[in-house]
Amino acid sequence: EKGEDAVKVSLGEMEIRADPEAVRRRALSLRDAIFTNRPLGLRVDAMCGLMEDVEAVQLRDADRGYTVLHHAVALGRPRLVRDLLEYAEAHVPGGCLRLCDALDDDGNRALDLAVRAHHYDCVELLGPYSADEVKGTDVKGVPAGGPGE
Repeated sequence: EKGEDAVKVSLGEMEIRADPEAVRRRALSLRDAIFTNRPLGLRVDAMCGLMEDVEAVQLRDADRGYTVLHHAVALGRPRLVRDLLEYAEAHVPGGCLRLCDALDDDGNRALDLAVRAHHYDCVELLGPYSADEVKGTDVKGVPAGGPGE
């Protein structure tokens, strides 16, 4: 009886952290899935990789500071964008707003990239999570200076 209580207390006080190397590997795996337009297979079970996935979807790469959401948007993958948003809403602290507000090295959010690349299906998915203007565009998402730029 005493032993059971001790286990419950120690488990309740245990702080679990994701392994940084596992997070990096998982972020690369998610990015590869986006490049090849395959399902992301995001994990929701704490014992089977949830913590690594939560960190991996927020991790910025060394090339341009892109998150996996930036990559999905840049490649025009609305199904994967939707999957990432649903996952973030359910599992990432701060939800979709946190994921959508992430900036790349040039100060672009995923929404900024979607508008500039004319991936309007992605713009529709991301739009509800941004109250700010889209960088470099007028209010309709047309590049500043007109559609010829």
